[in-house]
Amino acid sequence: MTSRVREGMLGSATLWAALTTAAALLEGWFIVQSSLVALVVPVLVAGLATLRLPPAGWIGLALASSWLIRLATETGLAPRPLAFLDFPLVIGGLVVAIAGRSEVRDESVEWARRLVVSMLVVIGAMTISWTLNLSEPQRLIAGILLLLEPFLALVAMAVSPPSAAWRSRLTRLIIGIGVLQVPVALLQRAGSSNPDDIRGTLWGAGAGAHVMTGGLLLSALVVWAVSRSKVAAAPLIIGTLVIGTIADAKQVLFVAPLALVAMTLVSRPTGEAVRRWTRPLLAVTAVVAIAVTANYRVSAHAVDVVQRTVAYRGGKIAVADSLLGRLKSDPTAMVVGFGPGETVSRFAYLTTPLLLKQGSPVQFLGIRQGRLTADLNLVAEQTQQEVGGSSFTYGQSSALGVLGDYGIVGSSALVFLVLTILRAVLRSKDPLARPAVAGWAMLIPLAFVFDWLEQPPFMLMLVVVTALAVVPSPPRLTRELGTVEVAS
Repeated sequence: MTSRVREGMLGSATLWAALTTAAALLEGWFIVQSSLVALVVPVLVAGLATLRLPPAGWIGLALASSWLIRLATETGLAPRPLAFLDFPLVIGGLVVAIAGRSEVRDESVEWARRLVVSMLVVIGAMTISWTLNLSEPQRLIAGILLLLEPFLALVAMAVSPPSAAWRSRLTRLIIGIGVLQVPVALLQRAGSSNPDDIRGTLWGAGAGAHVMTGGLLLSALVVWAVSRSKVAAAPLIIGTLVIGTIADAKQVLFVAPLALVAMTLVSRPTGEAVRRWTRPLLAVTAVVAIAVTANYRVSAHAVDVVQRTVAYRGGKIAVADSLLGRLKSDPTAMVVGFGPGETVSRFAYLTTPLLLKQGSPVQFLGIRQGRLTADLNLVAEQTQQEVGGSSFTYGQSSALGVLGDYGIVGSSALVFLVLTILRAVLRSKDPLARPAVAGWAMLIPLAFVFDWLEQPPFMLMLVVVTALAVVPSPPRLTRELGTVEVAS
């Protein structure tokens, strides 16, 4: 009986592997049609991943690609369009996961179903906004991919839970990515005195220093969670802070204490457990706060910019005021937004000369510039002379972009999706739940300050940690006893 079941599953997987390979071919052609080499390589990788790897392998490749591929594309070793290889890999992983979904009915599967329903609601809201605003067809596809890519990866891992072996591989991958940032960042610091040049493996990325530091911190917290000695793991947090200070990653430095404190919300230990990790956690939180304060010039400048921005109602505040005014004057837009990529989301900025890159999906698909992006960006720029230049004074914002692009309906649907995820993380007893909730605690304010919700390197790392914390290993058949047990 077991043999027949496995043979049937293998046949179904082979069929879906062939279909997914064809889909990967089509996707690769759309994304990198400008270069034959860049077309062949992602299709080859996607095909091999489909035939040889489970969904967790797909998502692992997407995560590795988002962090490491720029080492090749920015140095001329590979075509630039390969920087977007993570998108077809995530789509392929989702297709394979759906094809081989488990028939077991347990609490984790029910959560996966709720996650899928929440995701479909968000896609439905985006589709309504696209339809009512009469946007071009490719705009909806690009909007879904750019905003929901990490959530699609989470759905893939929830529908097809990673095995114990793949959980270990993904954990090591996250730690390895974090460790790799340190020597690369130090080499960049040795070669340049400009903090903006310190971006780790995210060469050429606009917010590379901040995203690098955010990923490094999340990786260090994963080490903290799986380490037996919390005190021994504490230097990793401090080292992350040092790298972030060198790279002038103020966004992450200021939310790091919030992230560390948020870790205490997951587990409520008593007795000996309190002494084992709560006290070291509080000590590291104090070190983070002291280090940020000690870096006085950077901290003072950042605080001064924020204070002047509030006083002059400039930067993000001016953009928010202007955007809300436009929404209030258009009842339809208030409900469903102005359409995908039309305001201040990362997608919207990717359609402008400010972020438009040769070989990107947006450039290849011929998507026109966002209708309101240039005007809203000008609103932010007009106040920068008074308040100074900073990410807080630029117009780009994931949170404001979602509100402007998809209105109250789309924003509410996305908030509900995030709350569905957070509810599961806060209930999880897995050690990785603590770094997962820390990552989400960082993301929420940073999504307003900049476009963190649409940054694949950080978001893919965060959802992988989240999946490992929430989704248990799949059941396995024990031959000797003939019973089902959970892989550990």
